[in-house]
Amino acid sequence: MAGAGPPSRFRVAVAAEAARIGEIGRAAYGGYEREIGIRPGPLDEDYDARVAEGVVWISDAEPGAAIGGFVILERRSDHLWIDNVAVDPSAQHHGLGRALLAFAESRASALGLGELRLLTHERMRRNIEIYRRLGFEDDPAVGVDELGRQHMRKRLV
Repeated sequence: MAGAGPPSRFRVAVAAEAARIGEIGRAAYGGYEREIGIRPGPLDEDYDARVAEGVVWISDAEPGAAIGGFVILERRSDHLWIDNVAVDPSAQHHGLGRALLAFAESRASALGLGELRLLTHERMRRNIEIYRRLGFEDDPAVGVDELGRQHMRKRLV
């Protein structure tokens, strides 16, 4: 995907894509275990189950093209929860992560939800900086929990 611009369309992943989605999740989060001192949850995610739930979204900008990243979105009563956003390391730095987050924002708006929420680890400084540049702020109701997970939110209204 080197040189590819961010995708413009997204669709729900299908069962045949779950293995690739798992590969992306493990590749994207594999280096963080040493950095943060704990095993990131996405390394142990049951991606087959998540795909079966219909909550995993991928780019459909190029039908038949390799999947470069995904976002897992869960509707909650008053917000859209970004459970996971991951981009294959070979597809990073081309806007796909930003496009996945922009898609999450558009989904929340389409569902009539005024806020996005997510968490990352407090030691994942690079990720926190990216989220802040994209309009996320620390969630004062939760902050950092006992596992070092930094809760963040983005108000859309």
